[in-house]
Amino acid sequence: MIPNIVTSVRIVLAPFILIALSHNNFYLFFILLSIAAISDIADGLLARILSQKTIVGQLLDPLADKLLIDSLFIALYIRGSIPLWLLSIVIIRDAILIMAMMVGAIFYFTKKIPTDKILWKNLAPSYISKLNTFFQILTIAASLIRIKYQFTGLTTLFFITGVLTILSMIHYITRGISLRFVMKD
Repeated sequence: MIPNIVTSVRIVLAPFILIALSHNNFYLFFILLSIAAISDIADGLLARILSQKTIVGQLLDPLADKLLIDSLFIALYIRGSIPLWLLSIVIIRDAILIMAMMVGAIFYFTKKIPTDKILWKNLAPSYISKLNTFFQILTIAASLIRIKYQFTGLTTLFFITGVLTILSMIHYITRGISLRFVMKD
């Protein structure tokens, strides 16, 4: 499926993005990160246009996002631009969600549920999750600017990102408990 190949671009680019950041090559870093961002938009768009929405794609897309965002948070923490408490919140939330996704995927593939029986909307990202992702990316961008221009004052942004990350985790946990792969009649 074409959308899954496009999603894989983010996975492949993640180590190169981190290498560019670790070598202070901000030009290459922003080019690669821009390609990753475009692939994130393109994969969902292509899945809808080509009618190629799949469970694999809906699992692969957030995994690719988490790999990239979590890697950047770790790299920025190592560089001293993000506090440990924020890194911990982001990593713990994503570890819990990845474990839940793996359990869901195992359930899906072992039960051999026909694709047309899954309610796709139940796997879509929630509003709080989209807001959380926006603030995580904003935090990454602000932290990169912080490295480049040596300024401080991101405490409020870090706090907002931390709170949204926790709220998103709570939302997905409660949603996951109630979902259990709702089936169409």
